[in-house]
Amino acid sequence: MINKKEIPYYILILLLTALAGVLRFYHAYSLPFNYDELSAVSRTHYHSFTELMDKGVMTIYTEPAGIQVLLYYWTKIAGFSEFMVKLPFLIFGIAAVLYAFLTGRLWFNNTAGLLAASYIATLQYFIMWSQLARPMAPGLFFALAMAYHWTHIVFKPGKRYDLHWALYVLLASCCAYTHHFCLLFAAVAGFTGIFFVNKRYLMRYITAGIMIFVLYIPHLHIFFYQLSMKGIGDWLGAPRNNFLLTYLDYVFQFSPVAEIAAGAIVVYGIAYRIWTRTAPGRFFYIALIWFLIPFLAGFFYSRLVNPILQPSVLLFSFPFLLLALFGLLPKLHWAIISPALLIICALNVYVLVYQRMHYDIFYRAPIEQNALLTDSVHRALGSKALTLMELDRDGKRNELYYMKKYNLGSSFFVVDSSMDMVSLRDYLQDHRQQFLSFATMAESNDERIPLLLSFYPYLVKQYDFYGGTFYLLSSKAGSYASPFIFTSGNNFEQAAPAHWNNGNPAPLTDSVHCSGGRSFRMDSNREFGPTFTCKLSDMITGKNNLITVSVEVYPLASMDNVFIVSTIESNGKQVDWRASHVADYVMLGTKKKWVSAFHTIKLSDIYFAPENAVLKIYIWNKGKRNFFLDDFDVRTVKGNPIIYGLTEKF
Repeated sequence: MINKKEIPYYILILLLTALAGVLRFYHAYSLPFNYDELSAVSRTHYHSFTELMDKGVMTIYTEPAGIQVLLYYWTKIAGFSEFMVKLPFLIFGIAAVLYAFLTGRLWFNNTAGLLAASYIATLQYFIMWSQLARPMAPGLFFALAMAYHWTHIVFKPGKRYDLHWALYVLLASCCAYTHHFCLLFAAVAGFTGIFFVNKRYLMRYITAGIMIFVLYIPHLHIFFYQLSMKGIGDWLGAPRNNFLLTYLDYVFQFSPVAEIAAGAIVVYGIAYRIWTRTAPGRFFYIALIWFLIPFLAGFFYSRLVNPILQPSVLLFSFPFLLLALFGLLPKLHWAIISPALLIICALNVYVLVYQRMHYDIFYRAPIEQNALLTDSVHRALGSKALTLMELDRDGKRNELYYMKKYNLGSSFFVVDSSMDMVSLRDYLQDHRQQFLSFATMAESNDERIPLLLSFYPYLVKQYDFYGGTFYLLSSKAGSYASPFIFTSGNNFEQAAPAHWNNGNPAPLTDSVHCSGGRSFRMDSNREFGPTFTCKLSDMITGKNNLITVSVEVYPLASMDNVFIVSTIESNGKQVDWRASHVADYVMLGTKKKWVSAFHTIKLSDIYFAPENAVLKIYIWNKGKRNFFLDDFDVRTVKGNPIIYGLTEKF
């Protein structure tokens, strides 16, 4: 029998669930695949389950097999359209809102459940992962649902004990098969129950744990194989000491107002506890521990072994931090909590739509947009344009999806990570056109940008996406602007220009030169060449700028162990050091011929305070080689301001 006094709270959670559905299903047929989703979809075409495990999970997948198996069978039923592939994940994300309320209500009161549900319904953190066919939304649902049924068998055993027991075993097993951090969360919950379960039910609880382990046995060999890989540290950096603060800033959408609103609720809860002199109950500490253990385990593993901690892996446990903090509040009358929920939802949705621009940025995935733009350039300019598209090493595996979907042509040159700079330069020299389009991804080799600009130095149009950029460049000025917002060059014709130091005395010579009448000579007695030094604030307009370096080199012998080096110092400490090997641009055996070498600094990949930073660029003749230098240029390109726009402030 439903208590009539509870009906307004049920109406509120239904409204929140409906809002969660609207925010997730908004223009759902326009949702594109991202790189990881296309990779997962491409691994559903195996002819057998055994082949799926061997080739689609064991060799290239770093997560449990559950979601890949789900996609394998779901796509056989529903097909491969973006909407149908994402549909189960959208539903999981919405259902998680309901279970957040039910768990919060069971642990604390309606107030805590509704507040936690309102944030899960409206924050981009939860919405975005619900719109991706990845393990996060299912894992979020399984974790919250498992906690609800776990509570019933540990703290509230009753008539439906067997049902809750079976659902706990099932949902904990689903956690284990979904994501390693979801598995960790289920394990923490399971061990927690041992300390609280009624002695009468202890054996049945232990039996549940044994059943969960038995159900996981088929996956153990995959788990230990993936554990031996130790993580994904080849691209993910170790977390900094302020990771938790930056994580919370990200979760609350980088909005000071949203953070103040959430903080005010927590302060009210703390003040209430102090005023009433009531200590938090056991569920406060359980919820806090359930968040802290996965966070601390990921943090210290990332610092001591290999980086694995990133915001997405805390999605399963973060709702319990919300429940812990909101659980400090007393049960509020529905007439009081309703306006608060309205303000929270309105604020979060406003930030989501107008400040984070979720529906503009997230709905324009670079793989789809780059394929469409490359095709449109080819159709519009034909033979006047050279079209380059950056693809994964497997050739057109991901991009092929959109080529087939839109019936696009394939008249473009493939640039992948296996292509060296000499091959790309030779291709550009042999296929000169008036225009060039280049579709690139965030993970690309950024030294390609100055190489392309050396052939096509004028920007016709730049399209920015989250995770990728599309450039249309021209070899002729016409009405097109220069892409450079700062330029400083050293041609060694006169005294060193501002920001440059050629040494004293400078080893200049007129015996050979690329342009003008002089060049700079490097030999076995000179380890360091000309140096550029400048405050970054004087040469950049934003944190997403690219700094490009080009220099002409004239080898007299091998250029092995000769580098273009850049360093960034901030507040007296070196925060970045990187080098480009000049030999990468010199064909083996090349001598007495001018060759261009390049170096790029992608500022968005460096953690530092730009206003206090100093950039230094120099030639490091580590190998003590003999060669000449000329036309040493440092430039700044605007870059892509939303390259990491879904996960960083912009």
